[in-house]
Amino acid sequence: MEILYYILTVCTALFLSLGALGKKYSNAYSAREKFLNISAFSLLVAIIMWLIFSFSYVKINITVFLYSAVFAVNFIICSFALYAAMEQGSLSVTNLINSLSLVIPTLAGIVFWNEEFNAWLFCAALALMIASLLLILLKKEPIADGGAESAVKTGKAKLVFFNVVAFITNGLSSVIQKSEQIAMDGQGVFSMTALSFSLVTVFAFLIYLIYFFIEKENSFKKDFITLYFNKKSILLNAAGVGLVNLAVTFLATRVAGVFLYPCVLGGSVIVTTLFSALLLKEKIRLRMAVGAMLGVAAIVMFSL
Repeated sequence: MEILYYILTVCTALFLSLGALGKKYSNAYSAREKFLNISAFSLLVAIIMWLIFSFSYVKINITVFLYSAVFAVNFIICSFALYAAMEQGSLSVTNLINSLSLVIPTLAGIVFWNEEFNAWLFCAALALMIASLLLILLKKEPIADGGAESAVKTGKAKLVFFNVVAFITNGLSSVIQKSEQIAMDGQGVFSMTALSFSLVTVFAFLIYLIYFFIEKENSFKKDFITLYFNKKSILLNAAGVGLVNLAVTFLATRVAGVFLYPCVLGGSVIVTTLFSALLLKEKIRLRMAVGAMLGVAAIVMFSL
């Protein structure tokens, strides 16, 4: 059975990349449209999870509800930050920073759940930090024709800000999921996922309505037509986000965090870099390639 857990861990890296690709393909440009998109793909995830959950005969208690509510708020902030970050920079860079956030639950496992720490883990964490520097802090964005250098600096500042927000909140998502599974003794995986994304759907849609009535210059019909033409992004997000969160919640108490999170991190870096080059035609510079390979090398060290 353990070998199946490890196979699922590796597959989760692919799921994470699907979600990132879905956000990059998005044509939601305003904050209002982004929240509507988040609500839409979360609704798809919630429907599928409720259908599966209906066969599990597990009751939802107050513990699951509270963890799900905290997860939902954190997830909405993370998703919005990822949308915004990908508008300012490349998919490969943003996904690497997002993936690096899995260091947070890895360290939480060591500090709070007494998981093993050794010299290899320190070296792996250091390698991931260097990879981050190579892929974002040292990356130079070209100035568009007629563009002002100040505008480029502003765009880069936004890129860093939204990536930092995504980094923190994405890492916290895994901590919340693992905390819930520990509290529930590894039970109720589908109930946690189903309820979490139901709450995400409701909260994100309420935020969309607030934006809609404040701006007053748009129509529901126009927004939902835009949503329809954004279906590729919605489906990729639903597939990626749904599978990632279900898998991570399930594996949280079955696979050591010092193995689970780094493997998901490194695998998604490889897959997303390939997606960037093959599907989005993003140029992979030498620094980015070295950073990606260094991130993968860290996986090996985490596993030793």
